[in-house]
Amino acid sequence: PEVRAKLRNWGVSDYARIFGRAIGIQAQFLEVPPRQILASDYLRYYYRFADYAYACWKDGVKFPLLSPEEFTFELYASGEYSQLLERQWQG
Repeated sequence: PEVRAKLRNWGVSDYARIFGRAIGIQAQFLEVPPRQILASDYLRYYYRFADYAYACWKDGVKFPLLSPEEFTFELYASGEYSQLLERQWQG
């Protein structure tokens, strides 16, 4: 719930799709490929490729369902994370 609220405060309405696309892109590339090897249609319609790759990944991976108590993480904007690291380093 906290992650959802934070994303909505940032103006992100379809947060599930963003995470799905991130997984889909990561499933396609282990490392960031040089731009020169990517077709212009891929760059123009990357979201379609990412959505399809995510659907394939999701259907091909079996994993146990976790309860919210078993799956916790924090989500930060880049500025928030920079400030957090700065405070930790100043310690």
